[in-house]
Amino acid sequence: MFKLFSIEEANNMIPQVDALMGTMQEDLSDILRLRQEIADASSLSIEARNKAQELHFLVRDVQDIKVQLDNLGVFVKDVNAGLVEIPSQVGAEVVYLTWEKGQDSITHYHRLNEGTHLPLNVEPTTSSSIPQL
Repeated sequence: MFKLFSIEEANNMIPQVDALMGTMQEDLSDILRLRQEIADASSLSIEARNKAQELHFLVRDVQDIKVQLDNLGVFVKDVNAGLVEIPSQVGAEVVYLTWEKGQDSITHYHRLNEGTHLPLNVEPTTSSSIPQL
């Protein structure tokens, strides 16, 4: 089972999630670049071996970031878009709050088995309150 976050709790995590997602996106961009550079280099060269070690480091870093996000209770939906989902509750229904890199706060959610993002129409919440539609 996973923790259900209030909107306030989820919004308070945004700076940390934003930083982690930014690092993950940069690492993945570097991984793609290094893969191409390794393919273009002589397989036995020191340059290729150094790039392979750097690639290995970046892959481990991405894995570590994913674990950190998992431990926060955040699910990565689309790394390239910086889209994450955070389990919450709207009324009596368990939902995913959705946040995309660049947004200041969470403004949408979607039901567990649906992909349509719906706007949150809620009053400011406290960590103990449940958002209402």
